[in-house]
Amino acid sequence: MSSRKKRKSLVASSSNTEPSNASGPSQPAKSKGSRRTRGKLSALLELPLDILLEIFGFLLPLDLLHLSRLNKDFRQVLMSKSSVGAWKAARQNLPGFPGPFRGMSEPAWVNLAFIAECHFCTRTVRNPDMYLMTRVCPPCTSERLIKTQALKRNANPPSAHVSVGDVTSLIPAHCTGYRHGDHSGPKQWDWWSLRSDYDAMCAKLLSFETSGERGEFIKNQKALVSDNLKHSRICQMWNVQRTNERYHEIHQGKKDRRQAIYDKLKELGYEEDLKGSRPYSDPLADHPLVKKNLPLTERGWLKIRDELVSWAEVRRATRLAREHQMLVNSRKPIAVSILRQYKNDRSHYPVTTFFPSVVDFCRFLPVKEILDLPFDVEVNEESFSEVIPQIPELCRQWRGQIKRKLIKLLLQPNSERSRDETIHQLQLACNVVICRRCSEFPDTARRRRGQSASQVFSVQPLFYPQMLSHRCMQVGHRSEFGFGSVVDETCRLKSPAWHVRVAWSTDYLARNDKVRSIVQRIVKMVNLNPATTTVSEMDADGSHFACLLCDKQQLPGSNSQMFILYRWREMARHIFQSHFYVTATFPRHVRKFDSEELPVNYRNIAPVGTIMFQCVHCHDLPSESASSYNGSEEITKHILDVHPEVTTPKLNKDFYVPLGAPFEAHKGRVVVVDVSDDTSEELQVAYACVLDTVGASHLEWESDPDPGVHFDELNEDVLLDEEDSDEDSGSDEDSEALSSS
Repeated sequence: MSSRKKRKSLVASSSNTEPSNASGPSQPAKSKGSRRTRGKLSALLELPLDILLEIFGFLLPLDLLHLSRLNKDFRQVLMSKSSVGAWKAARQNLPGFPGPFRGMSEPAWVNLAFIAECHFCTRTVRNPDMYLMTRVCPPCTSERLIKTQALKRNANPPSAHVSVGDVTSLIPAHCTGYRHGDHSGPKQWDWWSLRSDYDAMCAKLLSFETSGERGEFIKNQKALVSDNLKHSRICQMWNVQRTNERYHEIHQGKKDRRQAIYDKLKELGYEEDLKGSRPYSDPLADHPLVKKNLPLTERGWLKIRDELVSWAEVRRATRLAREHQMLVNSRKPIAVSILRQYKNDRSHYPVTTFFPSVVDFCRFLPVKEILDLPFDVEVNEESFSEVIPQIPELCRQWRGQIKRKLIKLLLQPNSERSRDETIHQLQLACNVVICRRCSEFPDTARRRRGQSASQVFSVQPLFYPQMLSHRCMQVGHRSEFGFGSVVDETCRLKSPAWHVRVAWSTDYLARNDKVRSIVQRIVKMVNLNPATTTVSEMDADGSHFACLLCDKQQLPGSNSQMFILYRWREMARHIFQSHFYVTATFPRHVRKFDSEELPVNYRNIAPVGTIMFQCVHCHDLPSESASSYNGSEEITKHILDVHPEVTTPKLNKDFYVPLGAPFEAHKGRVVVVDVSDDTSEELQVAYACVLDTVGASHLEWESDPDPGVHFDELNEDVLLDEEDSDEDSGSDEDSEALSSS
């Protein structure tokens, strides 16, 4: 437009607006760049009706429905009877689209077939019920639908001449499942009908004055219901086919978009980074910017390119880290072999210290540096030649870190406490912890209500240094590593299959005031000071305890009674498990016997309990069990089955007692019989009955003569000697006190 024409238009506009400014408020000026003219579609109504209907016949049914809801003029035209031909012609444009039900208009049928809204509210309902010819949402189900079978059983008939069955046979019904209220509840399967259809049919049947008129109506209505039922099946098949076609269309659109984005990223060099870390996974297809049903254009790619490139860079870093971890895992078996040679040395048995697992060993800095060497560097046993002499020192430093963790867990920070005091505090019998994985605690409220008398619960108290070698400290669950993570074969355990090796941690150790108070009272019962008495001092005390709260077992055929005497560890466990709510007053219900001072009428029958063993040959191998073997029979069977080269398993050569296990483990509970009132014949009967009941006897194991170790020597504690305690101090004050000397 020339400048002359612009000036003319401006003058004309100013002359037109001057009177309006004088007479009333100013009107907002029209946007200069806007060229849109409102109401263009209204010009269609000025066309002749036959031409207009001919144009409408080229549209789709849903387009006609939307057009009829545009304004009143279009609605008046499209809802008139003269437009039926246009609706039918539009229906022909959709192949396979069936016609409406008998008695249903074309617009109502299109609304039922395509508009995903509840017919009683505005909630979204994806699938129509073609048998009931409606869409109903779960919140409207209870109000708008009725169960016809339940109605026949419970509802009163409308009249003496009309039964409930007569009414329900004349209205549409559908055997399906509907949810009431929200979507969280289960579906209720029944025959369903619309309540409005039922009420209307009742009113219609009651409106007839003669039975002849009613019978004629029932005949015609049954024919209508039968025809609609046949048509409902056709409509249902069409709706299922339409839904499947739409699903495949959307799926194909997403697939094409994903492939287009994949090609773009492939050109940028990210092909290897787009692969999933596990089978049948496609991380690219799950990206929010990719899983859209939109075709990818150049303009659209420019908008999402930066974000997808950043995502691909993260994927690349993850892939490289995963490949590096796989390389490290392939080298770990060499480290396992070296660690096993050190741990299985005969000089380490019987165990007087604790060793790292392969997980902790591979975290040692010299070992980790070798495992992390580039992929083009060959790693073999010679690569660890400089590390082998350092293993004792590396293990010593690792033990120092473990002990600092225990000090932080068990002791309160105290800068004035010396190293010797710190060591002594750590060894106290009252510094007991429990293993949360091995313990099951009672439900306090339920037990007080007497609802859990048969509930089985237990506690696993751990004393120093037993807690160091407890298996749960180095065993974790496979789910902790996440699904699809790199599999480390060196972490596998035999049983249970879902347990794996992890680095030593105190995650499952916990202080329990209840157990601590029980141990304190037991220490006082043997006339020792809980503040200074150590675990070894309590083990040296030979006292036995009889629980007076437990009933003695009367033996049949005699007057003898069988009961159990406990050592101090087992007594603490027994009080917690069997008398949880009398822990404050249990000493008055316990009788203590000094060592070798049992009454003459008590007969020591058999020890109860077995020693937990571990296999030497399974150290850090997949054949190692996540738990210890219970007794000599289990460990012997394991060695003979898994290690056939060992013909005669020997203690401290083929299997061993874990560090810190109480030396009285095989006699922590002793079965005793009170024979004060028995004759000799009755005593023989009582003995036989007890032996059958206990079903165990004291077993002897063949020990290697070289170490010459007795069970009483297996808890020797040299973990905190002068050489082992000179580690680098930690950040906490107790660590400084420990390493100050």
